Amino acid sequence: MLEGYKVMFERFVGPTRIMICGNTLQVDDYSKFNWTVFDPAQKKANHEAAFPLKLEEAFALGAELI
Repeated sequence: MLEGYKVMFERFVGPTRIMICGNTLQVDDYSKFNWTVFDPAQKKANHEAAFPLKLEEAFALGAELI
């Protein structure tokens, strides 16, 4: 499915790369919502560990496209 999106974007936008980033932090304060399916501490810990690495990956992918 992602490859199909990539092909479509390449037709309209130009060179396209795919980057997947899962288990993201949706909100700053989970206590404001009744989202019992999420573990707020785990979400925050994952965000603090993974987000800086994914940010570097995104910048590197962008640099390859320029």
